[in-house]
Amino acid sequence: MNFFDNDFSEDMGDLLFGRAPEHGTLDLMSPDNTSDGVIRKRWKIVDGKRCLVKGGTGQNMQEPFNEAIASMLMDSQGIDHVGYRLAWSGKIPVSVCEDFVGKHTELVTAHGVCRIPRKANDASLYSHYVRICDSLGIDVVPSLDRMIVIDYIMANRDRHLGNFGLVRDADPSGASAPHPCTTTGRHCAATCARNGWNRISTRPASLSGGPSRSSWSLSQTWNGSTRTPCSRSSRKSRSCWTSGGS
Repeated sequence: MNFFDNDFSEDMGDLLFGRAPEHGTLDLMSPDNTSDGVIRKRWKIVDGKRCLVKGGTGQNMQEPFNEAIASMLMDSQGIDHVGYRLAWSGKIPVSVCEDFVGKHTELVTAHGVCRIPRKANDASLYSHYVRICDSLGIDVVPSLDRMIVIDYIMANRDRHLGNFGLVRDADPSGASAPHPCTTTGRHCAATCARNGWNRISTRPASLSGGPSRSSWSLSQTWNGSTRTPCSRSSRKSRSCWTSGGS
């Protein structure tokens, strides 16, 4: 059974967002069992499409707004990316994107790609990744450089080898292509408060009440309330991705 074609339980997703299951037992038949990352997230079927719903962190919960801003920026520049839109779960902002892989494709992260041969001590992560992809007949430089520029413009601090890579045809002889740009939520001082910049308000006052529920199909189909995500302690960024060294 795969969840691209079959329905799945929402119990685990509800639990991850602070809601207890409505019935006595917990149905674990869900793709949410294998979701990872710092930000809470869940899968929903919205208008027949598999969509990833991501929350925010801290008091400002700015990440969903950032994802929508980054999507608008990349739309304006014609950059291939995973499109995010802003929605609301009760009074909690969330970002929503459609699944960009299907039952015939799979994501191979840059972390997995870079493990194929060992990186030389004098090579940067950038050159190591590009060299491997070149050997596989995949030109990743244009998409990679665009991603780095967007991260620089948006001050994204969450770029690491686990949130970009290649989309591969699951057929044994299938081709691979660069992963569309995604995971741009932790930028624009999204974590300032936890670093002591409490005087900075990163949530626009005009959005504090949220858009009307009729604005997004998700809000029409999923309007259960959730608890405010707890602030996590600051941690060192993982595998900082730059073109200037390892």
